[in-house]
Amino acid sequence: MPLGELDKKYVAEFFRSLPKCLKDETNETTVSYLAIRRGNDVVVLAARMVIGSQASAASLPPELETSSVCAGYFRLSEVKVSAKDYLNSLTEHGLLPLPRGSFSFPGNGSGSHSASLSVLDDAGLHRMRRFTVLKVYGGPQTEMYRRATLDWELKAAQVPYAGVDDLAAEFKFGAIEGQSILFEVLAENVLEVDEASQVKDTTATIVVNARVKLDRGEVTLAVRVVSQGAVVARKYLWSHGFTWKANEHGFAQANATLEVPKGAAVHCTAIYDGVAQHERLVVDQAAYENPLRIAFEVFDSKLAGLRQQLETVARSNDGRDIEPTIGWVLTMLGFQVFYLGGIKLMQDAVDLIATSPSGDFLLVECTTGVLKADKTSNLLARSALVRSALERGGYGNLRVVPAFATTKSEVEVEADIKAVERAGAWAICREQIDEWLLLSAAMADADSIVSAAHQRLEDIRAEDSGASGVGLPL
Repeated sequence: MPLGELDKKYVAEFFRSLPKCLKDETNETTVSYLAIRRGNDVVVLAARMVIGSQASAASLPPELETSSVCAGYFRLSEVKVSAKDYLNSLTEHGLLPLPRGSFSFPGNGSGSHSASLSVLDDAGLHRMRRFTVLKVYGGPQTEMYRRATLDWELKAAQVPYAGVDDLAAEFKFGAIEGQSILFEVLAENVLEVDEASQVKDTTATIVVNARVKLDRGEVTLAVRVVSQGAVVARKYLWSHGFTWKANEHGFAQANATLEVPKGAAVHCTAIYDGVAQHERLVVDQAAYENPLRIAFEVFDSKLAGLRQQLETVARSNDGRDIEPTIGWVLTMLGFQVFYLGGIKLMQDAVDLIATSPSGDFLLVECTTGVLKADKTSNLLARSALVRSALERGGYGNLRVVPAFATTKSEVEVEADIKAVERAGAWAICREQIDEWLLLSAAMADADSIVSAAHQRLEDIRAEDSGASGVGLPL
């Protein structure tokens, strides 16, 4: 059954919002999926289309089939249809086309599908990137499978996986969430400020990578230069002033240079056709403006020991060892940190209490594993106790942000991130920790970190209540 009129508007707005370069069919699109056998039928549980994917043919994992599970990853060009036509097949006929045959993508009880649109999706904002996500929902996934059964079946597959989460990380079909089967269409940022960008002495070199084939003339760069804690320059750089070459994927790479004060930090935003795509802070790793980082490096040059400790605890899966490590990182960012997890008498407390200069609180639970629901409940309960105590003491104006920190990557805990943050706690993954280590060279700004985390949770709460985030300004 076709989509409803509102759902069709979501689909139309998604394709209309794509930058011109992603509407070019020479930019590859991939589709990945997880499907479950039900009698003589194979029904899709979760699938994802990425428009403008950088995945090479050699990087795509081979199809996986077990007695209950089918998983695959292919290029859209293999089925010889456009992204729009593929989506029409999904919603008009309830079928997910494959290079060979198709799987069922059933609708709800009346046979219909529905859609939602997130123009600035949380998955991208979490990494300072522009992601636009269209979601198409099918019928209920309840009673389609038992998670534990699938996990143990995958452990015994000829190509073994630890479970569904491990499979999702490899095939990138997205998180299994909610009550409905789901097909996501994802348009990622088409530009990014490369981590090779640097500030050295009084020269900033900014490297911008294209992630797809695009018009170089539409690439621009916005920068804000910060020195001694204040913005000293705001600049807008045009493509004709860049030095161009091809990057490792064969796409365009721009290099821009500008003069900055010694030790300055440069906030860079890569822009395509007037739309911001990615943001990165570039700092001089040899000239710190953060005295906390300077003091720390007297005993740990270039944070080599701290980085090694992160790797060691991630491999050891010892949650207790990660607690002081996260505490050190937060201290360098300007937080005052109380490490409660190391005291046996405080085992029922949060692992870390971190306060910003303004007095706001970050209550942190640390783990080297996944973000478990029971631990989330405990964290939220403890945060509520702290919030109530502050209100009774006359400090109800102070913000209390519960947070879960893990050494796992965002891909490894994608489903957990969404569940934790919808419950009301901030998820801190390995990418964020690594970014903090980089940012710690600049002036510590714990207040901004708390503000950003608080705003993120508020946005998710408003989105889930239907107040903002999903849908269209119709």
